[in-house]
Amino acid sequence: MNLSVISAKWKALTKTQKTIFIVMTIAVFLSAGFFVQWFTKVEYAELFTGMEPTAAGEVVNKIQEMGVPYQLANQGTTILVPANQVYDLRLQLAASGVIASGGTGFELFDESKLGITDFERQLNYQRALQEELRRTVIQLEAVEQARVHLVIPEQSLFIRDQGKASASIVVKLAPMATLRPDQVMAIVNLVSGSVERLAVENVNIIDTQGIILSEGLFDDSGSLMVSQGKQFEQKRKFEKDLEQKVENLLRPMLGNGQAVTMVTAELDYDRREVTRIEFGESHIRSEEIIDEQHINNAEGGVVGEDNLQDLGTTYPELESGDSGSTISERVTNYELDQLQETVVYAPGRLISLSTAVAIDGTLTDEMVESIRQVVGAAIGFNPERGDQIAVMSMEFDKTALQEAEAQMTVTSLQQRKEEQMKTYIGWGFRALAAILGFILLVIIVKTLGEAFKTDPVLQRPIPVGQMEEEIEPPKPKEESVKKQEKVQKVAKDKPEETAALLRQWLMED
Repeated sequence: MNLSVISAKWKALTKTQKTIFIVMTIAVFLSAGFFVQWFTKVEYAELFTGMEPTAAGEVVNKIQEMGVPYQLANQGTTILVPANQVYDLRLQLAASGVIASGGTGFELFDESKLGITDFERQLNYQRALQEELRRTVIQLEAVEQARVHLVIPEQSLFIRDQGKASASIVVKLAPMATLRPDQVMAIVNLVSGSVERLAVENVNIIDTQGIILSEGLFDDSGSLMVSQGKQFEQKRKFEKDLEQKVENLLRPMLGNGQAVTMVTAELDYDRREVTRIEFGESHIRSEEIIDEQHINNAEGGVVGEDNLQDLGTTYPELESGDSGSTISERVTNYELDQLQETVVYAPGRLISLSTAVAIDGTLTDEMVESIRQVVGAAIGFNPERGDQIAVMSMEFDKTALQEAEAQMTVTSLQQRKEEQMKTYIGWGFRALAAILGFILLVIIVKTLGEAFKTDPVLQRPIPVGQMEEEIEPPKPKEESVKKQEKVQKVAKDKPEETAALLRQWLMED
């Protein structure tokens, strides 16, 4: 279609039709732009968080070189990029040598410098060691970022003048993450083993909330106390396992949520070693008999009691008047049967169990006793050990539970309504755009069709060149005035000929 034809059709429209056409065209373009932006909206995700300005600037410069769109948040410490490019960008930045943390480890010593002093060398070593420890600490799943500060005293010729090394660590935990006491102790041991002459009690760990995580790990003497936390966790896990076992047993019998179980276990964490020796029957191992006889002129007598041994020795009486003596000695050694038994009691020995079971509803005494026996068999009830089981049936107060369920239901309905509303709004905009487009198309077609029917120039199948001549715009007004003046002059100069010409035109009509 030629531009002249379009121009002619446009001129054939009325002012109202032109206004409607312009308004509808603008509405269609605005709707199209809105939906294009809606469907092509980019979802951004965090690339790095908690960055220092220098490191953030390096990362931003590299991202700009790659031509990737980005956004800054949290006063420039967080960099956001399209969510579908986060992992690729991290790999590319790591491969290009851009370090998000800005720290430098032992790569400080990759290039040797001449003229460096011992102080600078020691300072670089401390900086590198701090960064290497930081990189190791953030490998823990619960740790998002970390800072390590070391105090390494100078070496001294005298041991008594040697200072003590110390370390302070600040960790930023991941959302909803915590560090268990054993994990804190693992960090303490890691840092202590990496720094010379650094004792574990000189390592302090805090989080970004100002909570001292290493507090309570050691007593006043510096001995480790983290085992108490482990003992509590082990005890609670043992109790939870028994509670879960009882609830799983009662659920098919009573229904879901109809029974509540609490188990309290008393565990002995003392390590004991008991040695027991038992003696059996005696047997003669050896026997020795010695007979001695002495003859002299001295007056005889009895050997003194202080020199006697009660070992089976017999002393016969001397006959009066004899000047000698006779000694008979008998020594008997006995072998005893001996049984030695050593028993080592490992920590965590179960001393007693106390179990309480509360059941919703009213049960007969027979049913309560049956449940008591079943629960006792499940947990290993031992009355000789002092175990106790209490089973009670009562009506539970479910007001709080019902309110919580109602609140959850309301919240769920609200979320569902919001999601449905968003869906409906989206489809409504699409339908509106489609309707506006259809109306605009109908108006354009109808208007152009009417203009085509009413314009005789547009109806005749004539060549384009001739059509352009016919629809050529009128000549200026001055030319018409000149022709009119010329006709008037001819009529004035030749009135008879002019009258004859007019008479002939009238006769032809």
